[in-house]
Amino acid sequence: MSVETEIEDSSLTTSEDFKKAYPPDKNLGKWFLWVSILVVFLVVIGGIVRLTDSGLSIPEWPIINGSLLPPISDDDWEAVYKTYHSVIEGVEVDSVYHNAYPGIIPIGRFKQMFAIEYFHRFIAGVLGILYIVLMVKVLRRREMRSHFGVRIWIGLALLILQAVMGGIVVKYDLQAEFLAVHLGLAFAFFGLLFWTAMNLLKPPDKTKTYYSKFLSRIAWTGVVALFLQVLSGAIMAGTKAGLSWNTWPLIGDYLIPPSSVIWRSYMGMLNFIHNEVLVQFIHRWWAFAALIVILFLVFYSLKFKITSRCRIAFRIITSVVTLQVFLGIITLLTKVPATLGVLHLALGIILFGNMLYITYELKNHEVKIA
Repeated sequence: MSVETEIEDSSLTTSEDFKKAYPPDKNLGKWFLWVSILVVFLVVIGGIVRLTDSGLSIPEWPIINGSLLPPISDDDWEAVYKTYHSVIEGVEVDSVYHNAYPGIIPIGRFKQMFAIEYFHRFIAGVLGILYIVLMVKVLRRREMRSHFGVRIWIGLALLILQAVMGGIVVKYDLQAEFLAVHLGLAFAFFGLLFWTAMNLLKPPDKTKTYYSKFLSRIAWTGVVALFLQVLSGAIMAGTKAGLSWNTWPLIGDYLIPPSSVIWRSYMGMLNFIHNEVLVQFIHRWWAFAALIVILFLVFYSLKFKITSRCRIAFRIITSVVTLQVFLGIITLLTKVPATLGVLHLALGIILFGNMLYITYELKNHEVKIA
């Protein structure tokens, strides 16, 4: 059989069999899509939490001074204010302060931080409830349960792990490694929801070609490259490595820092997490590795006939990935202002979703030589 010959799944011998294996359900697909969009929203809020230092304004999890509700009265606010300063700042305060002092945050600023973190937790709770509803919708129908049941349980496991990691992140004062796991789980959960939405909204073709497999493998490489870049970005945020060496393309005086600086022998593998020079070096240049993979896929695909949807996605990703690289450089040069940092994160998950969509299209729809 030549590589041009279409590869047909032997188990899908008839159109009826194919429809049973991939039951189209646009309503359920829209549910998965909207929940995945909520994950994107939650990730962006999480970025705001990190860049405004709001994450520890509620040092307890999941309760707040014995309650799930936010403080209402002045006495309630004073209680959480004192808890924050004693637990996080190591300062005992006898009342609320309206002006900043060493180790003391004014009450107005504290309320802003608290509101951001509480909103983050609230949206996470809403997401959990919606996912349970989505589970019920899948598991109550035999045909959906047989094809998506395992996936929906994996999603639940990811959601539970994410909730646990949220508590760990707070408990261990936003350590970089835990932030990376927290963000990585969010991206994985988003990917599972988004891919399932595409399965239901744009079911795979009955027949595929060799080129579908070949191009989708390159696309998967791009997905993995972007995912690793996201993890390195989380470590950058956790170590605040972006606040130092704010030059580009040089790191200080070097394009490649000396080995004694970039790898400190006493740290061992922890260099990849806590050596700020190495963390920034990896994040800077891995971005270009991901860029090369994506641009190679875009230009190589020109010799093939692919779906119009995929071609549009290629045009979008070319613009977004280029913008993301330039935005990353500007964010570094300006010492990571919160607005640019959040925009950088938002573009990151949009880029990741776009790459997943391209991968899905190439893997599940017909690709031919143009």
